[in-house]
Amino acid sequence: MRPPLPREKHDGCEFRSIVQVSSDNKSCAIMEYLGAEVNERDKQRDIEQNPHLCVWQSYTFDYVYDEHST
Repeated sequence: MRPPLPREKHDGCEFRSIVQVSSDNKSCAIMEYLGAEVNERDKQRDIEQNPHLCVWQSYTFDYVYDEHST
């Protein structure tokens, strides 16, 4: 996983990662948004109001390096 790029941080929108790494660093989950195509601000609002529009896919590995790894 990597940290967000400057272009991924939109003005007025808080960056929300679609990846979660497990505490034991053995698996990660990636969020898929199932809502309608909208701009990033509307998408974030839609996810907050309708969390059922997100499906998480989990993957297991020997080790997962998160965005804070060096």
